[in-house]
Amino acid sequence: GLGFAFDFDKQTNILRITKVFPESPASKAGLSAGMIIQKIENVPTADKTIAECRSLLSANGGPKVRLELVDAERKATNTVEVTRGKFVTAG
Repeated sequence: GLGFAFDFDKQTNILRITKVFPESPASKAGLSAGMIIQKIENVPTADKTIAECRSLLSANGGPKVRLELVDAERKATNTVEVTRGKFVTAG
């Protein structure tokens, strides 16, 4: 897996990372809770459903997923590639 959870912010309808699992591929790629997922594989997430976003995350079938992320605290936009991998979740 990629090692993060996401949901739409109910007030702004923006797709946000809600949790990043420690030692996961997402954690190693620098993702953190609160970041906005603006694009998945160059496809804007605006006006998409959670199911559509999940499909985009696995659409290419490859080991890597390209995400365009906005860090609201730093006011920075970055494109990162997250490589799927195995990780252990506690509890």
